[in-house]
Amino acid sequence: MIRHIPVKYTQKQLEAEFEKTHKGTYSCLDFPKAKDNPSNNLGYCFIDFINPLFLVDFYHRYKGHEWTMYNSKKKLEIRYGTKKAKLKGHKRQNRSYSSLDGMKS
Repeated sequence: MIRHIPVKYTQKQLEAEFEKTHKGTYSCLDFPKAKDNPSNNLGYCFIDFINPLFLVDFYHRYKGHEWTMYNSKKKLEIRYGTKKAKLKGHKRQNRSYSSLDGMKS
């Protein structure tokens, strides 16, 4: 789970940001939109890496990353998520999260 994404970012902008350094390393990017304003996102996304080692590389590259668009002061935060339901097609999605702060920079 990636948190603290500026609400104005679109899925295409987020994918472009991550594909600069991690193209082909993830299979799915789930980026929910706000129901009250579909042009905004909810400030977080879920990313499924093809190999767990790609997560380690992504973590070291993006931990505390400052966003380049929309003059945001937010810093990217990465959490480990375990999904218990498929990302798409379910009304209820049970997920649990824990911090990755135990990883060494």
